[in-house]
Amino acid sequence: MADTLLFPYANKLLTCLCDAALANSSDLYPAPGICCLRAGESVALDITDAQVDECCLGLAYVRIDNFYPTGSAGAGFPSPSSDFALNACAPYAWGLQMEMAIWRCLVTPTTCDNWNYAAQRQLLDAKTMREALCCFMSQLDPQSVSVTPWQAKGPEGGCLGGTMNVTVMVENCEGCT
Repeated sequence: MADTLLFPYANKLLTCLCDAALANSSDLYPAPGICCLRAGESVALDITDAQVDECCLGLAYVRIDNFYPTGSAGAGFPSPSSDFALNACAPYAWGLQMEMAIWRCLVTPTTCDNWNYAAQRQLLDAKTMREALCCFMSQLDPQSVSVTPWQAKGPEGGCLGGTMNVTVMVENCEGCT
């Protein structure tokens, strides 16, 4: 049996991210070769067991980071809540935090021209994430979404990227009758 409460939100954000990456691609700035969901505490930026350097292919992903009770009268979204009535449907809602990211290979040798290219590509990837966020929010009540600032990441192991956390309030309807 699959998670039908939280998982669909990760899929919606991923679809928006992959679509925005394709829309912003060109010969000079190709879309990431990999766009998928990731699981776990962090995403490894290294060569896979299939000897594929995902960073150099371009890696776009959405990863569920955490979820927590939210939405009570004492602590409205996006704040965590520990003050809610215990019943079959407690808590009122879950705050689902997802990490959205795009990573690329740093072009070598590290000349000024290659750094300029890397900076342009990183900003284009940041634009892609902003567009993915707009797509995602258009499907929801904007009051139910919270976003952290985009963060530049790297260089780490020859990879350069950026991340953004997106939290959405999901009304708890599991187990309610």
